[in-house]
Amino acid sequence: MPSQNNTGRQFDRQHAVTVVAQAAILPHRFVAYDGGYP
Repeated sequence: MPSQNNTGRQFDRQHAVTVVAQAAILPHRFVAYDGGYP
């Protein structure tokens, strides 16, 4: 049981990191594209 809980926590943490990374990269990429295109 503890092993399964640990796996679930790790997966949730990885998923959150992915979402945060995407959220941080997406706006930056959009701004760069918008700024690069006159």
